Amino acid sequence: MASGLASKFEINADMGEGFGRWKMGPDEELMPYIDAANIACGFHAGDPSIMHKTIALCKHHGVKAGAHPGLADLLGFGRRKMEIDPKDMYCMVLYQVGALKAMLDAQGVPLAHIKPHGELFFYMQRDLAIMRAVLEACATFKVPVYGAWNAAQAEMCAELGVEFQGEVYVDIEYSPEGALLPVARSQPATPERCYERAKRAMVTDSGADSEGTEFSFGFKGKAFSICVHSDMPTVMENVKGLYSKLIQITEVMALKRVSTRDFTVGWVCALPVELAAAEGIMDEQFAEIPSPSTDNNIYSYGRIKDHNVVIACLPAGHMGTNSAATAASLMKSKFPCLRFGLLVGIGSGVPNLDDDIDIRLGDVVISQPEGQHGGVIQYDFGKTGANGRIARIGSLNAPPQILLGALSKLCANDFLDKTQVHVHLSKISRRSEFASPGPEQDTLFEATSTHVAGATCTKCSPAVEREERTTTAPVLFCGNIASGNQVMRDGPTRDKYSRDLGGVLCFEMWAAGLMNSFPCIVVRGICDYADAHKDKQWRPYAAATAASFGKELLCYIPPLVSSAGHATENPLQRPHFLIPFGRNENFVGRENILIKLLERIPPTANGDACTRTAIVGLGGIGKTQVAIEAAYRVREAHPYCSVFWVPAVSVEMFGNHYRKIGRALKLKNIEDPKADVKTLVRTALERDDINSWLLIVDSADDTGLLFNGPKLGAYIPYSRRGSILFTSRNSIIAARFDGVHALHLSEMNAQEAARLLHTGLSESQIDNGRSTTQLIERLTYLPLALKQASAYLKANIYTSISQYLEYCEASDEEQIKLLGEDFEDQYRYEGIQNPVAKTWFISFDNIARDNPLAASYLGFTCHFAERYIPPALLPPGESERQTHEAISTLMAYAFIKKRHAAENLEIHRLVRLAMQNWLRRQGKEQQHFSKTLSPGHTEKGSRLLSGLSKTRGMYLQAPGPKRQDLGSKDIQVGTTIPDLADTNFNTPFYGEMDDIEEARAINQQAFQLNEQVLTPEQAANPTTLKGLAYKRKSQGETGEVPRISQRH
Repeated sequence: MASGLASKFEINADMGEGFGRWKMGPDEELMPYIDAANIACGFHAGDPSIMHKTIALCKHHGVKAGAHPGLADLLGFGRRKMEIDPKDMYCMVLYQVGALKAMLDAQGVPLAHIKPHGELFFYMQRDLAIMRAVLEACATFKVPVYGAWNAAQAEMCAELGVEFQGEVYVDIEYSPEGALLPVARSQPATPERCYERAKRAMVTDSGADSEGTEFSFGFKGKAFSICVHSDMPTVMENVKGLYSKLIQITEVMALKRVSTRDFTVGWVCALPVELAAAEGIMDEQFAEIPSPSTDNNIYSYGRIKDHNVVIACLPAGHMGTNSAATAASLMKSKFPCLRFGLLVGIGSGVPNLDDDIDIRLGDVVISQPEGQHGGVIQYDFGKTGANGRIARIGSLNAPPQILLGALSKLCANDFLDKTQVHVHLSKISRRSEFASPGPEQDTLFEATSTHVAGATCTKCSPAVEREERTTTAPVLFCGNIASGNQVMRDGPTRDKYSRDLGGVLCFEMWAAGLMNSFPCIVVRGICDYADAHKDKQWRPYAAATAASFGKELLCYIPPLVSSAGHATENPLQRPHFLIPFGRNENFVGRENILIKLLERIPPTANGDACTRTAIVGLGGIGKTQVAIEAAYRVREAHPYCSVFWVPAVSVEMFGNHYRKIGRALKLKNIEDPKADVKTLVRTALERDDINSWLLIVDSADDTGLLFNGPKLGAYIPYSRRGSILFTSRNSIIAARFDGVHALHLSEMNAQEAARLLHTGLSESQIDNGRSTTQLIERLTYLPLALKQASAYLKANIYTSISQYLEYCEASDEEQIKLLGEDFEDQYRYEGIQNPVAKTWFISFDNIARDNPLAASYLGFTCHFAERYIPPALLPPGESERQTHEAISTLMAYAFIKKRHAAENLEIHRLVRLAMQNWLRRQGKEQQHFSKTLSPGHTEKGSRLLSGLSKTRGMYLQAPGPKRQDLGSKDIQVGTTIPDLADTNFNTPFYGEMDDIEEARAINQQAFQLNEQVLTPEQAANPTTLKGLAYKRKSQGETGEVPRISQRH
């Protein structure tokens, strides 16, 4: 490919968009920097001559040639909306692509892809019939179709056998609705912005809209194309900067992924130059591993011989022993299998020619026990005595024996000149910034010499005369290193401390913080002499020599495991993936909540705590489906993290899934029938040596199971190695688990709902868009109801969406029957029924058991219309607190909710139908309905019954489905109901409703109620008839007024 990108990504641009002599973009200059050209086919831009010329350019530069069909709109550049019949659209696309293909054939260039232009693409997204027409035309040519990733289009492409290639736009912003913003409303495209957008899409599969809100592209690892617009003024700068950097990204993305548990060596450095040197001597580099926000270390990952090495670099400006100790502590927490560490970097040498210690710049000092010290001495810690002399208190640990053994081997090979240090050093020092400044730049001054102002030491004196070395190779010294929290840059002070400490070879500022808490050895490349002439010239080369000796030292240590294996055989430390469901290939939408989940639920998101997160929402809203998708995405992003799943549906099911976890971890006694399986697994998951894990507790809905009786909640583990995700239809349960962050899952949007409904349906069943819209509205955008409807339609292929809608609209009883029908679903537990109505029946039973008053309220409100239910009408509890708790319980299940800032309540429409059915099954329907129609239970409630304008019609709809029952003996005609009906007719509210049709329907119900229920005397009540006539007149039904008035 022209850009040189990996095959998974490419750059494409729209080309040939001119007219005659008029030229749109710099096609000739741009072509060498792209991989695919989308050639205009003459309808929105281009002409035969331009098409021919553009094809020749593609052929010359080895760029893929694709068709760019558009609407017949030269004047509007194919960006104006048009109404086109799908049959005509099919012909238009076939004509354009066919014309380009003929010209491609003439030059021997294959047609590589098709990318709909501008308004044609957006037209496809708005109208599925147009989408099908375009894709059927494209299917003729058997090439991929490019476009912004869209699940509906991907699904239709799969149905038609067309390959769909997702696309990301990097030089134009996305609107919050997901559409492309016009250039004039987008931030100016710059190479940096283009690169950051492309990098984000490639690495995280996400983007951000114009308001900064993150969204997912949904590529899920699939290849995609990156689009730049050739008509942008800055296109050349953008594409040149973009493609060179993207090559670097693809190289990084190709790096091998290694688990945190596979790293056995911790390499600590303090300065960026030391980090660069360490990275430069690695035999192999590994991919990045995400770190929690509490970890300020900068990590790099790689391999030296048979050792997996993690390199930690302190944050810039963090100096001293305490900073080093903090860095090592964070490293040990994240990488639990580290055997030992190396502290590698630069230091200040302490030459002592009287004792034949001729340390020079670029030489290397390694800590080794000598005298009464263990190799590192904290020189500024202790008691100050006579003459300012410090008496040291305590001592620091020596390096681990395995490192000291390797050091002996290194010293022996160095003496025999058998090391590979020169090989390691040449690998990095061939880069000019790490090259040696040379012996002529190495001058040792007398300890008392002071620096003469200036950038160099050319005017400084006196210098110490030293014999010229026969080699420029760095020399190795081993012994004690002085470490403290201050920079040593004074010759006399340096020498005094060295004498007091019995002779040291080097001064530095970090090692004393590590030796007693992080078993390691210290390797220091000498960059200065800790005197007044200290400068930075030798730092890079000294860092390189230290890294080279550090690598050589590791080469003498046998690996913990064989080089053929990376993960330990301990089952506790292996990654496991125990999810009882396969990945849903038809998963739709939900990207916003998935992005939030993936920021929280990986165990690495917060290394200092066991993060607890809950997905809460109405039963059937899709919580389990979101959790399944999240589980698979965690596995993709964190392949070495274990993912476990346990349903809290019953004690038996909970225990069985815990046993499966125990088997995977090979826990002792897990198969013993008498074993306390739940305790065994909880204890194992809380161990410090276990692999990082995510535990998903699904269907945590029953307070009785979780907190009473069996108390399953007591077996939920807590470990900094883990993270827990709950799904619950009851937000109160989520709140009872300490530290849970709840994410509320709402209904699908219209586009997501339509895609879910259409899954697997034939074209004849998707008869028109209006029926789809009406059905998903009637099903309240509820995923389980939509899936149930789709399953019914797939099983009854003669039934269309519009016919299913008619079934639902026939009566509430018919709809609840449909919602109660079981259907095949691979994403449910064995023995558990999944219809919408039945899944809510379980919740109704739980509420009736745990909070009878809440159950009474639900039975009470289910006979009202959905909206505007004043809480004052509810029967009061024994106390205000009890009343509020009952309402809170129903809100926690998402069965009712407050209407905005008002106090009025609203019951979910389908929940209302299901509750009526539940009451009918319990034989309590008539009882609850009679209570609903009784006078107000409070003074305020009575006032509301006498002035229903405040209730906004909740009563008028309530008797509607009960009209056949109102004459039964259980209802005392002429008492409560007539008062209610009379009041209904006397309220002018319905004349004020925005929806006149709804108002008319409600008033008609009220009029029929009047005829069926009122006594003859009440029916003739002038106030009653006058009120109804007033309403009819106010709504424009003047013809009805005389007829009603004549009755009086």
